[in-house]
Amino acid sequence: YNIFASIPGVKVVVPSNPYDAKGLLLAAIKDDNLVVYSEDKTLLSMKGDVPEGDYIVEIGKANVVQEGDDLTIVAIGKMVQTALDTAEKLSEDNISTEVIDLRSISPWDEEAVLESVKKTGRLIVIDESNPQCNIAGDVASVIGDIGFDYLDGPIKKVTAPDTPVPFAQNLEQAYIPSVEKVLDVADELIADLKKVKS
Repeated sequence: YNIFASIPGVKVVVPSNPYDAKGLLLAAIKDDNLVVYSEDKTLLSMKGDVPEGDYIVEIGKANVVQEGDDLTIVAIGKMVQTALDTAEKLSEDNISTEVIDLRSISPWDEEAVLESVKKTGRLIVIDESNPQCNIAGDVASVIGDIGFDYLDGPIKKVTAPDTPVPFAQNLEQAYIPSVEKVLDVADELIADLKKVKS
């Protein structure tokens, strides 16, 4: 989906749950611009509450899935669940994590991410794409520019490695960003907090 986000005038949405899948699809249909709708195949078997009538999930408006004070994790698509699972693990060390689902990567909600970083001072961006030319790099660049004064540490990205996607299922699972990989990165950012809160 990142390649489409680089085209001027094209909107790109990436739902993470059934509610957003329907709402973003209806928003894409009603939008006057070209909208690329990218849905991960794992979403097809996901269950969740979806209203019967029509409703719109606004394109370009992020969703704060979980509020927190110590660390912000921004994710897209199926990586939102990875972010939530990471936040749950971090809560065992009394680390309060805010999880933001971007929902769309072109445009993306700079204001929501900046407001969160103002509160937490720490940012991790998870994207299952390769490390170059992706939404993780865009978020890191923009927030590093407009939110530098609010940061207590470097912005960290967790992405897939710079290799083609492997075909073997076990290798594919190792390729995709995992909770363990995000925790390793988070530990670098919150080491000082863990000492204070333990």
